[in-house]
Amino acid sequence: MSTPRPDRDFVSGPLRFAGIKKPYLYSEMGAIPQQWNEFGPFIGRVSGQVGRFAYGIVLDSSDTGFSYASAVEIDPSAELPTGLVEITLPAYRYVEFAHHGHVSALSETISTIWRGWLPTSGFQPIGHGVMLECYGDAFDPMTGTGAIQLRFAVEEKL
Repeated sequence: MSTPRPDRDFVSGPLRFAGIKKPYLYSEMGAIPQQWNEFGPFIGRVSGQVGRFAYGIVLDSSDTGFSYASAVEIDPSAELPTGLVEITLPAYRYVEFAHHGHVSALSETISTIWRGWLPTSGFQPIGHGVMLECYGDAFDPMTGTGAIQLRFAVEEKL
């Protein structure tokens, strides 16, 4: 896979999400689709939902694992629905890439960006890495295909 280039670079936030958040070892990533199955009934039904996107949010990355949230963005004043947790992100600078193809190849695209583009970009990840997978109308959850936007929180290298 050739090294992708970002589609855009922008600042967004603060952002507030409602979702299901779980810790994963890298060896357990195959369980993430089950998490989406749990969260799916909430999409489009959360009071105060902003927009039509669903988000996969990667937080707290380490050498062994990460936290992952399946979520929707909600208005800052919206009441948090029962059964969901709040995830808040401050304003960050993001670089955005497009992933085309099956969702099962998403980790390959992320790895190519992380190992290919990032080291020569002049940017570094913020903290322990924050990434948003953005699933909009161009993604078909039944087939697992279509465009997915990948947003990496970055800052300029010192």
